[in-house]
Amino acid sequence: SCASEICSDGVIARELRDSRRRQEAAEAEVHRLDATLALRAQEYEGLRRSSEQALHAAHNRSWELEEALGEVQRRMAGSETRVRQMQAHLVAVREHLVEELRVQLQEVKGQREAAVAELGRMQKELSQSRREVEQQKEKQSSLMQELSRLSHELLSREKQINTLRTRLVEVETQQAEMLCKEAQTPSEWCSTHEKSTMTDLTTKASEPTVDLENYITKKEHTVITISLKDALQQAETKANEALQKYNSAQEENQSLLRELQEQKTELDTIQEALQARFVPVALMEEKEKEVQRLKLALEEMEKRQNQASVNISNIKDEGVQTEEHRQP
Repeated sequence: SCASEICSDGVIARELRDSRRRQEAAEAEVHRLDATLALRAQEYEGLRRSSEQALHAAHNRSWELEEALGEVQRRMAGSETRVRQMQAHLVAVREHLVEELRVQLQEVKGQREAAVAELGRMQKELSQSRREVEQQKEKQSSLMQELSRLSHELLSREKQINTLRTRLVEVETQQAEMLCKEAQTPSEWCSTHEKSTMTDLTTKASEPTVDLENYITKKEHTVITISLKDALQQAETKANEALQKYNSAQEENQSLLRELQEQKTELDTIQEALQARFVPVALMEEKEKEVQRLKLALEEMEKRQNQASVNISNIKDEGVQTEEHRQP
C-alpha cells in the first residue's frame, strides 16, 4: 500500500507540475492576449477618434455643401428667371426684327423695282439724248465741211473777182484811150503831124498799133460787171447762209448739251433720293448678322442652363449620398 501511495503521490506531483506549467503557459498567453488587447484598444481608440474627426469633418462638409447647394439653388433660381426673361426678350426681339426686316425687304423690293424701271427709262432717254448729240455733232461736222468748202469757194471767187476787176480796170483804161483817140478829128491829126518833128515821127512809127480784137465793147463790159456783182452777191449770200446754219447748229448743240446735263442732274437726284429712301444692303446684312448673334447667344445660354441643371443634380446627389453616410 505504501508503494501504491508513493506511486500515486508521484503521479499527482507530475500532474501538479504539468498543471503548473500549463497554468504558467496560460498566464503567459493571458499576458500576451492582454497586451494584444491593450494594443487593439489603443488602435480602436485611434480609429474611433479619427472616425469621429472624419465624421465631424463630414458633417461640416455636409453643412457647407448644403449651404453651397442652397446658394446655388438661389442663384439658379435667379439665373433661370433671368434666362426666361432673356429668352422671352430675345424671342420678342427676334420676331420684331424678322417682321421689320420682312417689311423693309418688301419695301426695298418695291422701291428697287420702281428704281430699276425709272433707271431704265432714264437710260433710254440718256441714250436717245446721246444719239441726238451724235447726230448734231455729225450735222455740225457736215456744216463745218460745207462752211469750209464755201469759204474756199468764196476765196476762189474773190480771187476771180479781183482778177476780173483788174482786167476790167485795164479794159476800161484801154477803152477810154480808144474813145479819146476816136474823138480826135483828122485836122487835129494833120496839125499835129505838121507841128511834129522828125523825132516824133520816128517815135510814132516805132509805137505798136492797137489791136481791137483784144478789147470788148462797153455793153459787154457792163454785162460782165453786172454778172460779176451778181456772182459776188450770191457767194456772200451762200456764205451768210452757211454761217447762219453753223450758228444755228451751235445753238442747237448747246441746247442739247444743256438738256443732257439737266437729264444727268435729274438722274443723279433720283439716284440720291433712291439711296436715301432705300435700306442699304450693308445694313440688312448687319441686321441679319445681329439676328444670328442673338440666336447663338440664346443657344449658349440654353447650354449654360442645361449644364447648371446637371451641376445642381450632381450636387443634390452628393448631398443625398453624404446624408446616407451620416445615418448609422
